[in-house]
Amino acid sequence: MLYAGVVFYLILQFLRPQEFLPLIRGARLVFYSMILLTPPWLATLQFKKVFRTPQDYFMLLFCVICALSYLNWWPTRIQEPAEEMGKTLLCYLFVVHVIDTRRKLVGALWLVMMMLLIVALMAHEIQIGPTRGQYASIGMFDNRNDFAYALAMMLPVAFAFVLRGDPFAKICGAGVLLAGVAELVATDSRGGQLASMFAAYSTIFVLARSKVGRGVLLVVGVVVLMFAFAFSARLGTIGSYQQDESAMDRVYIWSNALEMFKDHPLIGVGWKKFREYSKRDSHSSYMRAIAELGGVGLALYLGMLFFALRDAHNLARNAPHPSLRMAGLALTGVLVGHLVASLFQTRLYHTFVLVQIAIVSALRLVSDRERAAERATQGSGAPTAVPAPVPAASAGPGAAAPEPPNLWERSVGFGLKSPGLITRLDLLRIGGLTFACWLVHKIFIMKSG
Repeated sequence: MLYAGVVFYLILQFLRPQEFLPLIRGARLVFYSMILLTPPWLATLQFKKVFRTPQDYFMLLFCVICALSYLNWWPTRIQEPAEEMGKTLLCYLFVVHVIDTRRKLVGALWLVMMMLLIVALMAHEIQIGPTRGQYASIGMFDNRNDFAYALAMMLPVAFAFVLRGDPFAKICGAGVLLAGVAELVATDSRGGQLASMFAAYSTIFVLARSKVGRGVLLVVGVVVLMFAFAFSARLGTIGSYQQDESAMDRVYIWSNALEMFKDHPLIGVGWKKFREYSKRDSHSSYMRAIAELGGVGLALYLGMLFFALRDAHNLARNAPHPSLRMAGLALTGVLVGHLVASLFQTRLYHTFVLVQIAIVSALRLVSDRERAAERATQGSGAPTAVPAPVPAASAGPGAAAPEPPNLWERSVGFGLKSPGLITRLDLLRIGGLTFACWLVHKIFIMKSG
């Protein structure tokens, strides 16, 4: 029942029929489905920890800072972001906990890819100013840039299926890849095309084992990127952004975001209050984070992405089963694409993105469990896998409950006693990423002036 609920939930997040089907337009389907599924899900938590991976904790802290950001000007209305982000956190944990087997995990990736394929196939021509010929899709993807960034999250999954899937997955992945690339070119979105290129490149880069191979791929990637900027009419305009009205408009908005950060450096101007200051969208998840949530919020957001990408990259290379390595490869490309796309588009609070991080956490836990079971099998000499641990409630009188094979379920309190959960080096890296993100935008804005 719970996995069927996850399937339904992913359909609502990626296909979003409640936004374009007349009979259910505007219906709060996500809210009602979570009301029905929360009680049975909560019943399963008595035998496991709620937060078990670093990105889970960063997700929790990110939701907290979203609520606390209202303390600057709207302390009496802090309940609004607390309720909204609380529901987001609940949805995130629901995905993490229910996708607890390899089969469910691979099924979720298939579902994500096919839902976004449907979005791509429902694309239609739109008019931008006096011209036509650019494409968008349905629901929340009715903007060509939003549509392009959705495709950028689909293509790495299809590419991973082609590279590491079984024959059937390779055939399906190739078909989805061709359809997605065709629609991506039709959107004429610079940010979406750039994000897709980086996502595809990252999946190939992960597969290179030797330093020589990675060096060659690095050189090839730079050459391909230079050719893309030189021969693509749309990407070529990035180099002359000072003459592009759309690009300069974004530079102006980013400068406004930095001014908001200067006035409220700690917790920002408030959750979803950017438009009250600039009257326009931020066109960057990083600028939105630093303006609305301050330096703390940006660091938490980048920390969540950092740990998720680290896990996906490690599992793409070292997961105990080929299908798990395929999933890690797909999610590495998805997260890299999101990191690049976030430079140009705002997806800061969207569950559409946070679900991907939740799937990474699920992948980490499934991989840990299978690796621990494999070690236990080798130690006992048994030819079969170790069965799932029996809960304490079902153990005999006076019998001690067996220790769960999952590393994160053995941790105490907030999990900080688990070895290597969050190290000082990790925190330094997150701080460096936060500073680098601010510095790149700052130099870019100063240069434009």
